Parts: sequence; C-alpha cells; structure tokens
Amino acid sequence: MNRNIRQRIFGYPWGGLCLLMLLLLFAGILTGCKVTTQDDLEKEAATEAAKEPFAGHFRVDGKTAGGQSADGAFTTVASDDVRAYPEDGPITFIEGDFYGKKIDDENDALEAVYSIIEDLGGDEETVLECETIRPTEDGVNYITFRQLEADTAVYGAAVKVIVGADGHISALVSSLVPGIDADNMEEWAITAEEAEQIVLSENKGLGLSVVKDATEQTLLPFLDDSEEFYYVWIVYTNNVYSDYDTAYLAHYVDEEGEYLYALPVTEPGNSDSLSGEGASLAFTGFKAGTYSATVKKHDGSTEDITVPILIDTETGDEYLGDLDRKILVADYAEFAGNDEIDIRAKGKNGFEDNELLIYDTYIRVYDEYEEVGWSGPDGEESPTLLLMDWVDENGDVVNNACYAGRMHGFHVFQFNREDPDGENTDVIAHEFTHCVTGTLMLYNLYYNDYGAINEAFSDICGNLIEAMLGDTEDKTWLVGEHETYGAYRSMSDPHMYNQPAFVWDMYYAPHPETITENNDYGGVHTNSSLLNLIAYRLNESGMDYADQLYYWMNVALALTPRTDYVDIAHLLRWCMKEMGYKDYETVLKDAIEETKIEVNTIPDKAPDGLGLVKFDFPFAVPENPHGVTVLFTDLDTFFEYTSWPEDTESVVAASMPEGDYAVVIFLDNDDSSMFMDLLLTEDGFIEVRDEVELYNIINEIDPVNYCHVRKGEITELDSETLVPLLEKAEEKLWMNSAYDE
Repeated sequence: MNRNIRQRIFGYPWGGLCLLMLLLLFAGILTGCKVTTQDDLEKEAATEAAKEPFAGHFRVDGKTAGGQSADGAFTTVASDDVRAYPEDGPITFIEGDFYGKKIDDENDALEAVYSIIEDLGGDEETVLECETIRPTEDGVNYITFRQLEADTAVYGAAVKVIVGADGHISALVSSLVPGIDADNMEEWAITAEEAEQIVLSENKGLGLSVVKDATEQTLLPFLDDSEEFYYVWIVYTNNVYSDYDTAYLAHYVDEEGEYLYALPVTEPGNSDSLSGEGASLAFTGFKAGTYSATVKKHDGSTEDITVPILIDTETGDEYLGDLDRKILVADYAEFAGNDEIDIRAKGKNGFEDNELLIYDTYIRVYDEYEEVGWSGPDGEESPTLLLMDWVDENGDVVNNACYAGRMHGFHVFQFNREDPDGENTDVIAHEFTHCVTGTLMLYNLYYNDYGAINEAFSDICGNLIEAMLGDTEDKTWLVGEHETYGAYRSMSDPHMYNQPAFVWDMYYAPHPETITENNDYGGVHTNSSLLNLIAYRLNESGMDYADQLYYWMNVALALTPRTDYVDIAHLLRWCMKEMGYKDYETVLKDAIEETKIEVNTIPDKAPDGLGLVKFDFPFAVPENPHGVTVLFTDLDTFFEYTSWPEDTESVVAASMPEGDYAVVIFLDNDDSSMFMDLLLTEDGFIEVRDEVELYNIINEIDPVNYCHVRKGEITELDSETLVPLLEKAEEKLWMNSAYDE
C-alpha cells in the first residue's frame, strides 16, 4: 500500500511557498540581524564620541577622498590599495579595506556601508536591513543587507560586505538601486485578488493556476538601470513553459491594474508561507533500511546500486526515502493535485529503475556538496522531496527537470518518467546548484546577464561534481551528454550548440527592450556560455576539481541579485587573488579577455571573421508579452540568426558569417492571431500579408530583396520605412503604446 501524508499547511495546496531559508555556508550558524538605519547610527554617533560622524562618500568630485592613482587604484586614509568599479556612476564593487576599522558585527558593517552610501547610489535616507551573515571555514564573513523604501523591499537591491579573517573589510559588492523617491502606498487601486484575476485574464487558455497566499507587493525598478520605479503586485503561478527549469512564473501588475510582464522564478517570495511542520512529520514512524538492485539504463546496460529506504515500523512496508539525509521520493500528481506526499512504495517487482537511478544520483550529489561543507540543498540540511512523473495540466510528460523551490519545509525537485536524468549527474547537480545559488544570492533576477550567470553556475558546478564522482569520460564539458537525445550545451565549444564564445559573437543575445519567453528572457540559456567558457579554461589549465568547486562556491557567496557580467569579471579576479590561486590568475585574465564580458555595448567594428548588421528600431516597444523578434535567414543554409531591439538605444544588431540574408521582423501581441511580418526589400521594409506569403518570398527570393553581409564590415540598414509600418502596428497591435520617432 502507499503511505499518504497530507500536507495542508495553513490551508493552501500546491505552491504555498516561501523565500529560500537564507542559511549558512560551511558549517556556519545563521545570525539574527537587527534592522539598523542611518538614523540609528547617527544617534549612536552622538552618544559615542569615539565614533566618527556620517561621511556618506568615498569619492570627492568623482575621486576617492585620498585621490586616485595613475593605475586606477583608489587611495584613502583607510588603505593604500583600494579599487572601486565602475569609475563613473554608482559603485558596484570595491576591492580592499575602504573603511579602515575592524568589523565585529553587522552594525559595524552597516556603518561602513553608510560611510560611502552616496557612492553606492544611496543617500542619508537609504534604509538597509541585514539579511544574513555567512561565515566560511576560512574565517571570512559575508554580511548581506537588502534595500527598503517606504517599508517595501526594493526588488533586486542588496549590498554584501565581505569581512576577512582579520576582521577588516576585503571587498564590497552592491546592487543598490539609486535615485528612489517613493511614497508609501497607503491605498492601492486594486487588491491582491484583483491582481490575480488580471493575470488569469491576460493569459487565458494557458492553463495557469495562481499560487495561493503568495501574492505580494514590491517596489520594482524598470528593468536594469532605469531611474524610474513603480509599485507592483507580484502574482505567482505555475510555469507553463517547459523550456525553463523553474516551476513558477512571477507576473507583474502595477498598482493601477496594468499587466506588465512575467518572468520564470524558482519559487514565490512570500516568507509568511514558510513552514517546516510537514517536513518533520513526514519522517515519523519509519526506521532506516537499505535496498539493493540491478537497474537497467536507457542504453540497455545495467548497474548494481544500493540505496537507503524507509521501513514502516508497524507494517514493515518499504518506501523510497532516507532518514539520515531527510529525503522522500514521491508522486508529482498527488502533491500537485491533492496536496499529499504519496511516498514511492516497493511493489511486487521492487522500485522503478529510472526512479532508483535519480534517487541514487541525487544522494551522491548531496554527499559531494557536503564534502565541501554544504549540507543539503540550502546548506542547512533541510529536507528534500523528489517528485516523480512530472506532467503538465493536461497530463502530458514535461520533458525537463527542475528545482521547484521550497514547499512545506521541503526543497522540491521534479523529474519526468521519460528522460534518463538519473544517468546524468551533471543534470541533477545542475538543479541542486540552482538551490545553492538561490540561497546565496537572496534570489535571482532571471533575465539578461543575471539569469545567464545563474544558469552558468549550475552548468559549472554540475560538470565539476560529475567529474569528481567519476561519472563521465567527457573531457569537453558537455551538458547532458547521457540524455536520450544527447547533449544540449558544450562548455568548451559554445558554437556547437548555437551559443556565443564572446560578447557580440554570433548567437549572442543582446539585452532586449522587452523581456519575453521569445527572447529567452534576454538569453539566460544562450549567454550562459560566456561564464561556462571561462570555467572550462580554468579546468583545461589543470586546476584541481576540488579547488575549482571551492573557488566557484566562494564567487557565488559574493553574488548579489544584480551581479552582471561586467561585475562578475571583477569578482572573479578578486576571488582568485584572495584565495591564493596565483598559478591560475593569468589563465583567468586571458579567459575574461577572450569572452569580452567587460564590455556589452554594440561594437564599432565587426568581430573577427564575421560581419555585423544593425539598424535603428524607431519605436518605443510597449510592455507586451511577445515583443519584437528579428530573424536574419541565411539564404544558403536557411539557418536563422535571431536578434531584437536592445535595451539602451533600441538598435537591432547581430553578428553572423559572410553571406546573403533575408531580414524579417515579427511583431506580435497578446492575441496569437494578431501579428505583422515585415520583410526587407529593395524598397526598404514592407508588410507581408501572412506567413505563407512571407516564406514563399524567402524561398524564391529576388536577388535585391536581401541583406549582403561581408566579413569584417558593418552593414547598416535603412530603417526609415519602418516608421509608417510601426505606426500601423501601434494601431493594430499595441493600442496603448508610445510612438517615439
């Protein structure tokens, strides 16, 4: 018989979820943090003469108080070797002890932050709240603060102060959002329930279901570095897009009731829904046992494995689970539909081979992380729920694996019945690492560089753990090489799976003006290759696997939700130096230069061996869930290079090999039946009536109706003919958008 454990915590079913428990790395203990504001520090300074008054700045007229040396180093009274980046604008990274005083606790760290708050983009009114203090086994402490405005958390805004074993600051990482001037929203035009209905109405027919008791308010900056901010409702639903290994979508609705967009997330962020009660009850009435079997793999080969099981102390029935590591293997549909944990029971023929392999591999990944001091998915030995037979709302198999967030005290992972995920250690370690990085970063903004870095960390740690366990003979660092249909990424050769080897290489995904599923949320899976290639170069140079994993874990500790590729270049170099890996500093330097991650602006010359095409998109793309997609179709191979208006200048740009290309702009709106196709001809862009006509033209294209791309050259297309067509699109598709000529 099956043993059902009903999990109705606070009365909500599937998806009553929480922020990840922000717990400690490397055998640390979570430190409770008192909320301290600048006012608190000023009062303290007034009563303690020894304390210096609020300074607020690190630079004077763009320089530090001590001046700037010729090599770019910032010198202050606190240190002769302090560097801050970028040189202009709000500082996002400081290397060195800019403060000069010993840091004994979070209040000292906060005082240090406030001493330079203006350079980080804040002011005397900026409110920071301590979230966590994470010690490492080397005696380093990572102290994390989040930003509040009018009692509301600012999405993606955080500051990390890194304190060395000597008690002095060694670095600071900031994603503080500058320029906020927001009043507390006493009354919202819509309620949470109304926001949820707006989300469902905007996405009719997609099979969305709202996560109960998770809808929340936040202060959201417009994407990336905008100085505009607005209050929004965040409504969480199931994720209907199987291409993304996250279980939920976060939908954003502004305070006036306008639906904005949606992003994939690992879990909702409502801390009130956190509960561990169900997890502790689930393991009662069992004793530990083991189960041995010869399992058959998808290629026909066999393997002998032994796994821990649970034995019912009353009936003697055997179930798939682990008392020591607190792991349960259960049915997805029962948990998703009935809110029950239906633990896998031993049948007449034992347990299913695929599920045994997944379970066994998960345990091995768990143990390998524990070897470096990280216990359990979140570093705190929290229980795990492995859900099998993942299907969508129609009962169809979801061909993916994912980390689904924290529910009822469990960290939940989902697997389907068809893919041999148990034979892909890198895949299971990839999903496990999503929990690790999500815990360390507070949360992740899953778009543009932020999402790409998140995906890359999972690929990197996944391949390292696979290699450390001896589960692959692959030396080229493929991802998913043991899947039924083969690998889907190559970390050593990104071009093999249509990923860029450097910024603005062919396949590079620019930061889009409108974030959508159609553009991979700004290339989160596409541009992950940049950090992957850096990691591969370190591995290729002979760096020990254990040292690599420890290095990347320390880099992850320093990440904030808004760490982008420019920021992480500084972090990578700093961390390599701090950890004493001198033999690999040059390798890292060369890899950063190879991938060009420190510059993301459109280049003024074509990349080596390629041509570059660009044109202005003379239109402010409105907030619609589909945006604009531009395809450059090679007329010899019919391979399509994809781009879209990028987010700073509304320029469409893409690098590609020399050749002749058809250029098509796809314009969509909410209604899939409403779209416009624009094709480049000798007379400029024209509207094409339907998809059939479009591809007939491309297949029998007139020699003048295409774009000539030449190696080493920039081809600039005339976009003036787009103006009337986009005005028509505004009327037809985007009735409320703002035209900007």
